[in-house]
Amino acid sequence: ADNGFYMLNALHDEDGEIVDFRYVDCNVLGAKFFGLNREELIGVRLSSLHVDHYFKKIMAVYCKAMETGFLEDEYKVPVESQVDFAWARRRLARSGSGLAVTISDISLRKQTEKELVHLATRDGLTGLYNRHWLLQHLPTALERATTGQYMLAILFVDLDGFKVINDTRGHAAGDQLLKSVASRLQSVLRPTDQVIRLGGDEFVVI
Repeated sequence: ADNGFYMLNALHDEDGEIVDFRYVDCNVLGAKFFGLNREELIGVRLSSLHVDHYFKKIMAVYCKAMETGFLEDEYKVPVESQVDFAWARRRLARSGSGLAVTISDISLRKQTEKELVHLATRDGLTGLYNRHWLLQHLPTALERATTGQYMLAILFVDLDGFKVINDTRGHAAGDQLLKSVASRLQSVLRPTDQVIRLGGDEFVVI
């Protein structure tokens, strides 16, 4: 299986509150996610695998699953976790006095999604944001400026004589010029400012 699978029993304090969970079973891959084998993971408390502040976050999720009977989410694995991948999909189902937990490594899918978003919102030639990104971002930027009561400047930049470059020097020279313009615009702006290539020789600066 591609999933790590775990069975955990809830541990209660004197008032009946859940304070921890103990691993009572798992598959080989599930133990491997923590850098352990099955025999090493079975019997271990959840609290002993995670630093205190991260353990509290996990307990909140696990206790909610105990209350509702089922929980499913995707989360970015924090650096302090012993799990050795970046993104995980988690399914928790109440089972008797504990939980059945399935964890899947979805790091590759998340990376693919990130790359697709990059392709959809970036200009392939200059690497700048494109028209699609601008149409998504500008309404939000205007709303933030209104809410925060600060000014927002939008500059339209059009290159004079660009067609002459393409016609006399060729499109390769035109492409190199556009890359140079993109680099120069970025070099004189602050990190919080954005440069967008609308298309052709048209740029927008926010």
